[in-house]
Amino acid sequence: MEGSELLIYIIPGFFLFFAAMWLGIIKLLSVLGWSKYVDDRAMITEPPPDAQKFSMQTMTIGGGIFFPINYANCLNGWVHSTGVFLRPAFMFKLFHPMLHYRWNQIESVEPATAILSKRFKMTVRRDLRPFMIYGALGKAVHDGWMQQRGRQSGSASI
Repeated sequence: MEGSELLIYIIPGFFLFFAAMWLGIIKLLSVLGWSKYVDDRAMITEPPPDAQKFSMQTMTIGGGIFFPINYANCLNGWVHSTGVFLRPAFMFKLFHPMLHYRWNQIESVEPATAILSKRFKMTVRRDLRPFMIYGALGKAVHDGWMQQRGRQSGSASI
């Protein structure tokens, strides 16, 4: 077999191998992190048009040193009066349905220490690892959650 004939097999083989590897990595990220949060919060529809959108944000699932799932600069988030919508960007969308957490489903959103950026620890259930949301999206989630908590405690005292 000559070199040019060999290229006919190598080039398509490389692209097939790369596509299979990419799908495997995306599936692994989903199985180890994202899919544990899906259950009844998976959204088929888009967020409301009046939701505040944050593109290319960073989030990690699990605050531990040993293997946090990192969505660095590839997360889209929306903050709305009904809650928070989360979905990875286009290249990671497969196996990652949109999540929607209503404000009353979020147990806490707390500022956390970070060396170079602001981050916020969002806990949705005690039996799940927390989300660490960085930057503008994290601040918006924190502000929205605090505002909603203020409304709930204000209405309870009346």
